[in-house]
Amino acid sequence: MGRGFDILSRKWSLDFDALDYDGDGLLSRADMEGLVESTRVAFGPEGDPVKFAEFRSASLRWWDRFLAPADGDRDGYVTRDEYVAAYREVDLATMSAALIAFVDAIFDFVDTDADGRIGIGEFAALQRAWNASREDAMTVFESLDVDGSGHLSRGELHMYVQQYYTSPDPDALGNNLNFRF
Repeated sequence: MGRGFDILSRKWSLDFDALDYDGDGLLSRADMEGLVESTRVAFGPEGDPVKFAEFRSASLRWWDRFLAPADGDRDGYVTRDEYVAAYREVDLATMSAALIAFVDAIFDFVDTDADGRIGIGEFAALQRAWNASREDAMTVFESLDVDGSGHLSRGELHMYVQQYYTSPDPDALGNNLNFRF
Protein backbone atom coordinates (compact mmCIF):
# COMPACT_ATOMS: atom_id res chain seq x y z
CA MET A 1 0.00 0.00 0.00
CA GLY A 2 3.04 2.26 -0.47
CA ARG A 3 1.59 4.90 -2.79
CA GLY A 4 -1.69 4.91 -0.87
CA PHE A 5 0.09 5.56 2.39
CA ASP A 6 2.10 8.33 0.69
CA ILE A 7 -1.16 10.05 -0.27
CA LEU A 8 -2.65 9.56 3.18
CA SER A 9 0.54 10.74 4.86
CA ARG A 10 0.48 13.88 2.72
CA LYS A 11 -3.13 14.60 3.71
CA TRP A 12 -2.43 13.94 7.40
CA SER A 13 0.59 16.24 7.21
CA LEU A 14 -1.55 18.99 5.68
CA ASP A 15 -4.11 18.41 8.42
CA PHE A 16 -1.34 18.88 10.98
CA ASP A 17 -0.65 22.31 9.47
CA ALA A 18 -4.34 23.23 9.70
CA LEU A 19 -4.46 22.26 13.38
CA ASP A 20 -1.21 24.07 14.27
CA TYR A 21 -3.04 27.22 15.32
CA ASP A 22 0.01 29.11 16.57
CA GLY A 23 2.24 27.95 13.70
CA ASP A 24 5.06 26.68 15.93
CA GLY A 25 5.33 23.30 14.19
CA LEU A 26 3.90 21.46 17.21
CA LEU A 27 0.36 20.56 18.23
CA SER A 28 -0.84 21.10 21.76
CA ARG A 29 -4.16 21.35 23.53
CA ALA A 30 -3.71 25.14 23.26
CA ASP A 31 -3.80 24.82 19.46
CA MET A 32 -7.14 23.01 19.63
CA GLU A 33 -8.47 25.59 22.08
CA GLY A 34 -7.27 28.37 19.77
CA LEU A 35 -9.08 26.88 16.78
CA VAL A 36 -12.24 26.45 18.83
CA GLU A 37 -12.11 30.06 20.00
CA SER A 38 -11.34 31.31 16.49
CA THR A 39 -14.41 29.43 15.26
CA ARG A 40 -16.57 30.99 17.99
CA VAL A 41 -15.35 34.46 17.06
CA ALA A 42 -15.93 33.80 13.34
CA PHE A 43 -19.59 33.05 13.99
CA GLY A 44 -20.06 35.82 16.54
CA PRO A 45 -23.60 36.40 17.77
CA GLU A 46 -25.02 33.98 15.19
CA GLY A 47 -23.32 31.07 16.95
CA ASP A 48 -25.60 29.20 19.35
CA PRO A 49 -23.90 29.07 22.79
CA VAL A 50 -25.25 25.58 23.56
CA LYS A 51 -24.03 24.23 20.23
CA PHE A 52 -20.72 26.00 20.78
CA ALA A 53 -20.32 24.26 24.14
CA GLU A 54 -20.98 20.92 22.42
CA PHE A 55 -18.48 21.79 19.67
CA ARG A 56 -15.86 22.82 22.24
CA SER A 57 -16.42 19.66 24.24
CA ALA A 58 -16.20 17.45 21.13
CA SER A 59 -13.02 19.24 20.02
CA LEU A 60 -11.30 18.71 23.35
CA ARG A 61 -12.49 15.09 23.47
CA TRP A 62 -10.91 14.62 20.04
CA TRP A 63 -7.69 16.06 21.46
CA ASP A 64 -7.82 13.88 24.58
CA ARG A 65 -8.75 10.64 22.81
CA PHE A 66 -6.70 10.83 19.66
CA LEU A 67 -4.28 13.72 19.44
CA ALA A 68 -2.80 13.76 22.96
CA PRO A 69 -2.01 10.00 22.87
CA ALA A 70 -0.04 10.66 19.65
CA ASP A 71 2.51 12.48 21.82
CA GLY A 72 5.01 9.63 21.81
CA ASP A 73 7.61 11.26 24.05
CA ARG A 74 4.97 12.71 26.42
CA ASP A 75 6.40 16.22 26.30
CA GLY A 76 2.96 17.81 25.90
CA TYR A 77 3.40 18.45 22.18
CA VAL A 78 2.66 16.38 19.11
CA THR A 79 5.19 16.67 16.30
CA ARG A 80 4.28 16.21 12.65
CA ASP A 81 6.02 12.81 12.66
CA GLU A 82 4.11 11.72 15.78
CA TYR A 83 0.83 12.91 14.24
CA VAL A 84 1.32 11.06 10.96
CA ALA A 85 2.57 7.94 12.79
CA ALA A 86 -0.56 7.95 14.98
CA TYR A 87 -2.78 7.92 11.91
CA ARG A 88 -0.74 5.11 10.37
CA GLU A 89 -1.14 2.99 13.50
CA VAL A 90 -4.78 3.64 14.38
CA ASP A 91 -7.62 1.46 13.15
CA LEU A 92 -9.01 3.84 10.54
CA ALA A 93 -12.58 2.54 10.83
CA THR A 94 -12.61 3.16 14.59
CA MET A 95 -10.96 6.55 14.18
CA SER A 96 -13.38 7.46 11.41
CA ALA A 97 -16.38 6.79 13.65
CA ALA A 98 -14.92 9.01 16.38
CA LEU A 99 -14.08 11.68 13.84
CA ILE A 100 -17.67 11.73 12.58
CA ALA A 101 -18.89 12.59 16.09
CA PHE A 102 -16.44 15.51 16.09
CA VAL A 103 -17.60 16.59 12.62
CA ASP A 104 -21.25 16.43 13.73
CA ALA A 105 -20.52 18.89 16.54
CA ILE A 106 -18.80 21.23 14.08
CA PHE A 107 -21.69 20.86 11.62
CA ASP A 108 -24.30 21.65 14.27
CA PHE A 109 -22.47 24.80 15.40
CA VAL A 110 -21.68 26.04 11.89
CA ASP A 111 -25.24 25.45 10.63
CA THR A 112 -26.32 28.77 12.13
CA ASP A 113 -29.67 28.91 10.34
CA ALA A 114 -30.46 25.34 11.50
CA ASP A 115 -31.59 24.23 8.06
CA GLY A 116 -29.62 20.97 8.23
CA ARG A 117 -27.17 22.16 5.59
CA ILE A 118 -24.01 24.22 5.48
CA GLY A 119 -24.20 27.05 3.00
CA ILE A 120 -21.27 28.69 1.31
CA GLY A 121 -21.17 31.57 3.82
CA GLU A 122 -21.19 29.21 6.80
CA PHE A 123 -18.52 27.04 5.19
CA ALA A 124 -16.34 30.03 4.34
CA ALA A 125 -16.58 31.37 7.91
CA LEU A 126 -15.45 28.00 9.28
CA GLN A 127 -12.58 27.75 6.81
CA ARG A 128 -11.48 31.31 7.57
CA ALA A 129 -11.48 30.51 11.30
CA TRP A 130 -9.12 27.65 10.47
CA ASN A 131 -6.73 29.92 8.50
CA ALA A 132 -7.95 29.52 4.93
CA SER A 133 -8.43 32.61 2.79
CA ARG A 134 -11.96 33.43 1.66
CA GLU A 135 -10.91 32.67 -1.91
CA ASP A 136 -9.54 29.25 -0.93
CA ALA A 137 -12.67 28.52 1.11
CA MET A 138 -14.86 29.36 -1.89
CA THR A 139 -12.77 27.16 -4.18
CA VAL A 140 -13.00 24.25 -1.74
CA PHE A 141 -16.76 24.69 -1.34
CA GLU A 142 -17.36 24.81 -5.08
CA SER A 143 -15.31 21.64 -5.59
CA LEU A 144 -17.36 19.80 -2.94
CA ASP A 145 -20.78 21.11 -3.97
CA VAL A 146 -20.97 18.72 -6.92
CA ASP A 147 -24.75 19.03 -7.29
CA GLY A 148 -24.55 22.83 -7.39
CA SER A 149 -27.13 23.21 -4.60
CA GLY A 150 -25.14 25.88 -2.78
CA HIS A 151 -25.13 23.69 0.33
CA LEU A 152 -23.38 20.68 1.84
CA SER A 153 -25.48 18.16 3.70
CA ARG A 154 -24.35 16.35 6.82
CA GLY A 155 -24.09 13.16 4.76
CA GLU A 156 -21.90 14.85 2.16
CA LEU A 157 -19.62 16.25 4.85
CA HIS A 158 -19.37 12.82 6.51
CA MET A 159 -18.40 11.26 3.19
CA TYR A 160 -15.81 13.94 2.42
CA VAL A 161 -14.23 13.73 5.88
CA GLN A 162 -14.02 9.95 5.68
CA GLN A 163 -12.44 10.20 2.23
CA TYR A 164 -9.93 12.78 3.42
CA TYR A 165 -8.73 10.80 6.42
CA THR A 166 -9.01 7.23 5.14
CA SER A 167 -8.96 7.06 1.33
CA PRO A 168 -5.71 6.56 -0.55
CA ASP A 169 -7.50 7.58 -3.78
CA PRO A 170 -5.71 10.70 -5.08
CA ASP A 171 -8.91 11.75 -6.88
CA ALA A 172 -11.35 11.41 -3.96
CA LEU A 173 -13.45 14.57 -3.68
CA GLY A 174 -12.88 14.64 0.08
CA ASN A 175 -9.23 15.47 -0.58
CA ASN A 176 -10.45 18.95 -1.45
CA LEU A 177 -11.34 19.63 2.19
CA ASN A 178 -7.80 20.90 2.53
CA PHE A 179 -7.24 23.55 -0.12
CA ARG A 180 -3.51 22.80 -0.15
CA PHE A 181 -3.93 19.20 -1.37
